[in-house]
Formats: sequence, structure tokens, C-alpha cells
Amino acid sequence: MAHSADFNGPGTPGPNLMESMKTTLSASSKVLIVDDEPDIVEEVIERLTKEGLDCIPAYNAAEAMDLVDKRPDIGVVVTDIRMPGMNGIDMARELKENLEEDRDIYVIVVTGHAGMQEAIEALKVGAEDFLTKPVSPDHLIHSVRRAEETIQLRHNEREFHERLEREVVKRTAEARALTKSLDKNNLELIKANRVKDEFLAIISHELRSPLHGIIALAELIQMSQGKDSPETYLEYAEIILKEGNRLSETVDMMLTLSAGNQGLIELNPKPIPVRPLLARVLALTEETIQEKNIALHIDEVPETLIITADEKYMAQALGCLINNAVKFSSRDAEIHICADETPDAWHFILRDNGPGMSEAEIAIAFEPLRQVDGSLSRRHEGCGAGINIATTLTELHGGSLEIDSTPGEGTAVTITLPRNRETGVEA
Repeated sequence: MAHSADFNGPGTPGPNLMESMKTTLSASSKVLIVDDEPDIVEEVIERLTKEGLDCIPAYNAAEAMDLVDKRPDIGVVVTDIRMPGMNGIDMARELKENLEEDRDIYVIVVTGHAGMQEAIEALKVGAEDFLTKPVSPDHLIHSVRRAEETIQLRHNEREFHERLEREVVKRTAEARALTKSLDKNNLELIKANRVKDEFLAIISHELRSPLHGIIALAELIQMSQGKDSPETYLEYAEIILKEGNRLSETVDMMLTLSAGNQGLIELNPKPIPVRPLLARVLALTEETIQEKNIALHIDEVPETLIITADEKYMAQALGCLINNAVKFSSRDAEIHICADETPDAWHFILRDNGPGMSEAEIAIAFEPLRQVDGSLSRRHEGCGAGINIATTLTELHGGSLEIDSTPGEGTAVTITLPRNRETGVEA
């Protein structure tokens, strides 16, 4: 860190906060302190140790990565951003991308006011929180406390998920043992209840994650008492807006899914130029595309191509597919989008060179309330309803959605819309 943490200034936490820390934090969870300046590491560890926290030192990113790999008891990482070699941002990205499925790591980055853009970048790659220098003890302790509470919540959700799976297996086995003629509807009900509970656990995670960022920034603004620069507050606002939009997107998807399942969606079809439609949809994922350096190509889409559809819901269907492609593609991947028409139909085809899916995974992707990777520590955010929503909206237009995919070879998704529907509206 470029400056010593301010551990002797005003604002030292009172006994209630200290006692709360001691009772809240799990004795088995370790806090990894990463900084290239040994004096800073020693000072931070000394302070946190007094609050009952078990800390481990690391003096560069490579050492920290090695410790995280070897020490499954490390749950929180507090790291400076500016360090020789791999910096804190790249380290946060590596930690998140290579995290084992059943493990949680909460990353807190430390930056100076001049490095706010770096803090924003760290949040984008997966860091959960950030602190600005000089770091006062109450801010640091509060942040670590929130980290431990979040990890505990994730752990509880995962335990619930696993316990639910075991209970379903047990109950199903018992039911089969009692009678071989168990009614098919009962089996479907058991499955539906399991899927519902899985989905609720994932949704709670998807809603909570952006809320953490919003709450952290709101607290930072409150504690700054108007002393930060207008530029800094603008950066705070940009992050809050991004996380708020993520929340809004999740809620919108849930509302569409619910309305579709209840048959409450009414289409308002009209002629829509395809290129402007794609441009609007792609603008919503532009930031993620740039962050992952994805090459996105719009191929073979005639300037004059016009379809007849409900603009809002067709944009949402295409958005779900593009979001999925971007989300599951690795850095430097390629995505191709094309659209054309035949005498009877319009076609949208989206191809990526991502991880691909097996036949079993494709079947899960089409199911309502299911996610191919249903674990709460999965590497990709999202509630897993994208394919199902896109399929529902496409079928409401009288069309179809098909997936052609091979593990390791990418995925192609095709939407086909009939040019002549019962509405009688045609481009």
C-alpha cells in the first residue's frame, strides 16, 4: 500500500462492535492480508488480531494465490491494488475465475482516492467491497464483518441446497419402496418442489449480490460526509446504477417468467427493422463485452430486413440469448449474430465458441426455473431462466427456438419466426 493505514486516528470501534465481531466471525475462517509492504501487513494483522480475527500474511499476489489454493480455511482476502507483478485487480479476477465450485472467497480491495477507477475495475471483476486510504479501523472491521456474514449466508444457502437434494433422494427412494405404482403426478410434484426451492435459493443470491455493492457504496457516501470530490461521487453513482440495473433485470425476468407461465402476456406485433433492434439489445451488454474483450460480429443482416413482432418481448428474447452467450464465453471469445428471411419465416442465429453443452444440459436449460450450474458458488451470475424465457416469448410469436451444441465446441441458438401468423400481421 502506498500509505500506512490510519489505525490510530478517530473513529475506533467501540466495545459493542468489537464484541459483535468476536461472536459473529467463525473461528475456522481466516483473513488473508495481501500487501507488498511488510510493515503495513504487520500493522493490519495486529489490529485485526485484537478483534479476535485469525489473519494470514502474504506479500505479493502470487504468494496470496498459492495460499488460497493450499488453505481452504481462507474466506476473506484484503488486498492492496497496487503491487509489483500481478496487481490486486488481476488477482481478484484470477481468484474468482478459478474458484472451486464449493468454495467462497470474499475479496476486499484497498485503494487511494486517486485510484477510485481501479476500485471500480476491481468490483467489475468480482471483488465484493473496497476501502479507501487512509483506512480507519472501524471501516476495515465493518467490511471484514460484512464479508464473514455474507460467506456464512452463502454457506447456509448451500447447505440448504444440499440438504434439500438429500431429502428429495431419500423421500423418492422411500416412495418407490412403498409402492411401485406411485402416481406419476406425485413424482412430478416432488420434482417441482425441488426445482422451486433451488430457484428461490439462486434468486436470493442474485438479488443479494448487487445489493451488497449498493449498500457498501451508500455507507461509504454516508461516512465521507460530503468530503469526497464530485468526480468520486459520480463514480459511486455509476456503480450504484450498474448494480441497480442488474437488480432491475433480474426482477424483469422474473415478472416475464411469471406472466408467461400464467398466460398473461399480450403481444403487440408491428414491423421492426432488425439492425436497430439488435443495436439496442447489444448496447445493454456492451460493458461486459468490452471487459471480456469479446469479438462480437453481426453477420449477414440486411439493412432492409424487417420482421413483425412485439418489439419489447422480442428484444427481451434476443437479450436473454446474447446475455447467455456473453456470460458463458471466456475472455477473447467470439460471438456471431446473423438474421435472414425465407418466404415463410425469419431466422435469428447466434453462435459462440464458448464451453458448449451436453444433451442433458440442453434439456435442463429449456426447463423452467432450472440452471445448468445450480450451485450458489457458480462462476457465472444470473438466475438461469434466460433460455426458458426466450423460448416462451418465441413460442408466443408462433415461432420456435433450437439449440445445437457440443461440449468444448460452442453453441448455436436459432430463433425461427413464421411470417404468417393468426394475427394476420405481416411485414
